[in-house]
Amino acid sequence: WFSTKNGVCRYDGYNTKVFRPTDHFSHDVVDLSQCVETDADGNVVFGTNNGFYFIDIETDSLSKRVINDFADSSDSYSNNIFSICVENNIIWAGTGNGLLRYDKKQGTLKYFKSREIYRGLKASRLWIKNMIYDGKNFIWLATPEALIKLDVRSFITEPFNASGPGKQFVNNNYFSSLAFDKKGRLWAGTIR
Repeated sequence: WFSTKNGVCRYDGYNTKVFRPTDHFSHDVVDLSQCVETDADGNVVFGTNNGFYFIDIETDSLSKRVINDFADSSDSYSNNIFSICVENNIIWAGTGNGLLRYDKKQGTLKYFKSREIYRGLKASRLWIKNMIYDGKNFIWLATPEALIKLDVRSFITEPFNASGPGKQFVNNNYFSSLAFDKKGRLWAGTIR
């Protein structure tokens, strides 16, 4: 599976199939896919610059679209999905202005505004470039302002950056990618 400007693609070693939101939905739809993940059921979830979509593997078709109806309609960044992270039946979507939490079982969506995630925010919005679930009730967010640890139960966040005190000090502010190695250590890509 891979993201393209014309949708998300599946390559099986011989053929490529393209899944385009514009083939299935008609209102405010774009095909630019910016991230792709699989959920706990094995279905594919991908983010666009206007919400995120589910591909049902059993029917081999787009099955659902999720958009943030809580944001101000003039805020084009709050539905621009740059990263997706799956925590059991919860889909976390990092946007250009905050974070979305979608509970698949309940069908509910919660929107965390930028300043709810990082109170020390200097910019007008928080762009979540990447995120990863550690399997221990924390999601780590890579942003241009800080590396942020989010407790998925309490929604309390802890930022790590160059202005952080003590153990929260990291000699950088801009984080762009995240990965865990086989020893469970978090690695963070930065611009320097």
